[in-house]
Amino acid sequence: MKLFTVEFTEKNLSGNAGLVHIGRFIKKLGLQQMLERHLTIRRGANANYTPGDAVIKVIMGVLARARHISDVKILRSDSAIRTLFEWARFPDNRTFGRIFRLFTPAHCNELSEVEAQARKKVWGKKWF
Repeated sequence: MKLFTVEFTEKNLSGNAGLVHIGRFIKKLGLQQMLERHLTIRRGANANYTPGDAVIKVIMGVLARARHISDVKILRSDSAIRTLFEWARFPDNRTFGRIFRLFTPAHCNELSEVEAQARKKVWGKKWF
């Protein structure tokens, strides 16, 4: 996530401003790197998004009120959030579907390992 300055214009208004702090936390935690390291799903050479990208974006979508994969469009259409998180490109619903259809029970176990590692890192660290 890049540094930002506050400008009070309609263009930069977002109903999802609370995600900024979550995004900073995710970056400081290194969740993206944990996902890339542990998930063994490999996509083709022409794939634009990794499974880790999809997981992070869906997590952020759920925090922004998404109840279904098609609701992640909340973030796709939020230019302020996309600029802050440097998401120049954003997967469409079909891409999310293709990525999540690749998950097997073994990959779900890998996600569980990432969750356990993240919890250990959060609970074992003094954040203040």
